[in-house]
Amino acid sequence: MRALPPTAGDLRSLAFEHGAVATAVVQVEDGRARVVLANARFSALAGEECEERWLDELLGCDVPLQIAATTGDAIPATVANRALEIGVTALPGEDGFVVTMHDVTARARQVRELSETVGQLEDIMDNSAALIYVKDTEGRYMVVNHHFERRFGLRREDVIGRTDREVFPLHAATVYEAHDRQVMRTGVAMEVEEPATGLEADGSWLSVKFTLLDPDGQPYALGGISTDITDRKRAEAAAREARDEAERANDAKSEFLSRMSHELRTPLNAILGFGQLLVLDGLEEEAQARVERILRAGHHLLELINEVLDITRIEAGGQALSLEPVHCCDPLVDALELVRPLAIERGIELASDMHGGLHRYVLADSQRLKQVALNLLSNAIKYNRPGGVVRTYFNETVPGRLRLLVVDTGPGLDSEQAARVFLPFERLTADSTEIEGTGLGLTLSRSLAQAMGGWVDIEHTAPGEGSTFFLELPLVDRPAAPAAESARLVPQPHTWDLGAARILYVEDNLSNLELVESILSRSPGVELIPAMQGSLALELATRHDPDVVLLDLDLPDITGEEVLRLLRADSRTRSIPVIVLSADATPAQLARMQNEGIVAYLTKPLNIGLFLDTLRAALAHTASG
Repeated sequence: MRALPPTAGDLRSLAFEHGAVATAVVQVEDGRARVVLANARFSALAGEECEERWLDELLGCDVPLQIAATTGDAIPATVANRALEIGVTALPGEDGFVVTMHDVTARARQVRELSETVGQLEDIMDNSAALIYVKDTEGRYMVVNHHFERRFGLRREDVIGRTDREVFPLHAATVYEAHDRQVMRTGVAMEVEEPATGLEADGSWLSVKFTLLDPDGQPYALGGISTDITDRKRAEAAAREARDEAERANDAKSEFLSRMSHELRTPLNAILGFGQLLVLDGLEEEAQARVERILRAGHHLLELINEVLDITRIEAGGQALSLEPVHCCDPLVDALELVRPLAIERGIELASDMHGGLHRYVLADSQRLKQVALNLLSNAIKYNRPGGVVRTYFNETVPGRLRLLVVDTGPGLDSEQAARVFLPFERLTADSTEIEGTGLGLTLSRSLAQAMGGWVDIEHTAPGEGSTFFLELPLVDRPAAPAAESARLVPQPHTWDLGAARILYVEDNLSNLELVESILSRSPGVELIPAMQGSLALELATRHDPDVVLLDLDLPDITGEEVLRLLRADSRTRSIPVIVLSADATPAQLARMQNEGIVAYLTKPLNIGLFLDTLRAALAHTASG
């Protein structure tokens, strides 16, 4: 028998029963809603069969059916840990309602998570020490954080919807707006410094600004984070000022060194120069002794000047050292040979034990190492008792560091004297004796040792027990190919005769000029042309065509360096050899002038033998050219 097709009622019944929407029909009896019909989906969400059950019992809450049907609002409910939304529709002409349920558990979870995330972001924003804000495309504030409110003493409602010009002073707002426009126009985030308002005039923000994009990738707002960097800017300014001040102080110190070198060496040039001439000319015995005392005093003063300048250069970081592996015995041997005449004069025995230093190398500047050893040995001899002993030996008291120990049999030092012995100009009891010295030797020795990574100190001293000083330096491996020992310079017997020569001397100090005149007068073939102003040098050089120019650097009108530039710029004088005679013994000045192509740089006080040898070599070069 053929089945009849379903009627419209049958179809509606099927749709109701198997529909995807949980649906039920309820009737109101005595104020309570009873479920008269419910599909499978409704029962599944309710967790049990629903027909002929009271709706408030199924849902665990009263449902204001009439109100919900009138307003169309969904009613939230929770059944079996599921978040539900209940919709109500009144049945026409009947005292009943159609009730639908939608499971919104997943959506509720997403909303909750989103709410938590938003809350966290709000917490971050509001607890941030930076300004965080959002502006719309018209530059009106949409969001500001609590710090923004606290920072400017404004409430959010006073800021939202307003522009920078309505919130901040015009000079600051103009900068903010310009940066905002650039970011919105280019779409590229930028980090900029901006003036901070509400602070001192030099306040600054470091602002990061960026665009916010809608789902279509179009900018709809501008976000910004601004951090107060005023303190950092002040610290940077203070650091710059401190650096500039240090540079100014260093420049002033360099200038002081140069002036000290010049002002102290200039009078010594006359004292030692004319003293040398007197000795070379030959004098009666008594006069010779007096001149030698003058020379000793002059050399003592020169030694003091050199040591003061050395110490100052080391403190200024301007002492150039050439650190390399040095055989520790070599500088000691040289120093012992140099002090041996002094030891013999005072009846002091020198005893040295080299075993601890054989085949050992230290990291040092060879010349400066010898200088320190000389200072320690000289003190041990000078401050010893008649017929005493000075003993030297090596000892590796600390792994990787070697000590040179210098032991004397002198009177020794008490604790107070030992604490003062390394102070500048401190000579202890030497001032009441005929012991020569500057009081700077140990100070300079310690400074040099420190510059080489070492140390100078007292190992042991006590009244009546003598003293033991030490120099400690870091040990290094033996070099693969030790450098050959430098050839020792042997002084050549000097002669006065320089042959026929015309020499231009640019010098404003009369005593210096007279000294050179006196030296050169002993060579009959030399014609000396004096120029006491730098501006005359070029004129005299072009007129007389000298074989050599002697040039002082400190002149009354223009500097010696300017004179040298003028001579080099003129084709008639640029090939004339120039020897600088200067009282400025600072390494920076010497290096600068040597780069100018001079023949030699001789420092005052002049060593007459060296001066004649240098002048003779320059004249020979001119003759061969």
